[in-house]
Amino acid sequence: MDGSIHLTAQERKMLLQAYRFGVDVSVSRRSHLVLLRADGLTWQQIKTVLFCSFDLISTTLKLFSQGRVAAPASAATTLGEYV
Repeated sequence: MDGSIHLTAQERKMLLQAYRFGVDVSVSRRSHLVLLRADGLTWQQIKTVLFCSFDLISTTLKLFSQGRVAAPASAATTLGEYV
């Protein structure tokens, strides 16, 4: 596996919805992170664009690979202080 993410049209739509209109800022941020990775940005580029840590990227993408679209929401409760 090369580390890239391939989203279905429905997953992309749901992540965009969470990113644009989500009430929880941490869910919005994590959705944005997944969308950027799916668009081919490297971890370094994502870190630069979102001003976040590699730990946040790693955890979010790991959770996404396990739970797909539900992962950004579950990460918000799991990570708490890392938002």
